[in-house]
Amino acid sequence: MQIRAGNALAKVCKVFWLLFYIAAFVLSIIGYIWNLTALSTVFKSMFMPCISLLAYFLWPRPLTKPYYLLQCAFVMAWLGDVLIGLSLTWPVFFVPGGYAFFCQHAFYIWLNLLACGSPSSLLSVPYWGLPHLPYFMLLTISYFSKVHIALRIQHSIYAVMLCTSFLTAFYRTAWEGRRAKYFLTVCGFGAFVCSDILISIDAFMWRLSQLEGAAILLTYYVAQTMICLGVTPEKPEDYELGKLVVKAGAVSTPREEARVEKRRCMGAI
Repeated sequence: MQIRAGNALAKVCKVFWLLFYIAAFVLSIIGYIWNLTALSTVFKSMFMPCISLLAYFLWPRPLTKPYYLLQCAFVMAWLGDVLIGLSLTWPVFFVPGGYAFFCQHAFYIWLNLLACGSPSSLLSVPYWGLPHLPYFMLLTISYFSKVHIALRIQHSIYAVMLCTSFLTAFYRTAWEGRRAKYFLTVCGFGAFVCSDILISIDAFMWRLSQLEGAAILLTYYVAQTMICLGVTPEKPEDYELGKLVVKAGAVSTPREEARVEKRRCMGAI
């Protein structure tokens, strides 16, 4: 009886979560398009708590270190959303908001590196060149615009962190055999880059229309959702399978060891 009550309560919680997620997603974009600043700011600040709950629902038990790193990233993203929203009225909050997003990407990088194995397969141009193209775009926009030098420097540092998190997502993809979950991660960081390129264009080059600016929120929400779905493991030990192991002078991983053992058993049969 208690188990059934617990399951019913869990279902009710998930339904309420879905309603809040849709409300935050839709109403913040509507508020932005119609220039309803209060509506957009309030519901945008609700979005990252919804993503945090999504990670809590999906993450396999027991909760491990990568889970807490992900939640720290989400807290920084929420803080950045709140501070950037306040900066519309009090511009002094803009720079702290930017640094909150900087910290968010630091946690994302740490999380991605936990799932990385040997980087030897990442020396080709696609892995190293592609993620840095958005960085050069952001850097160019920043330095060729007539803005304060301090803002240029902050923007450039943030661009480096953003594209490094994108790059480490490629590390994760190469190591995990291009599984669908990890493509979600890469696409999520790609959407993040698109969102920030639009922000850079709006801030440093020309003002976007309200409808065009709504694409900033849309790509940001898609990015955070895809990252959450992508980095959530299927099993708690998934983040352990990328760790390097030195055995008899050779560098391998637990995943490689398992594959070798499976082939050895098949050969013995």
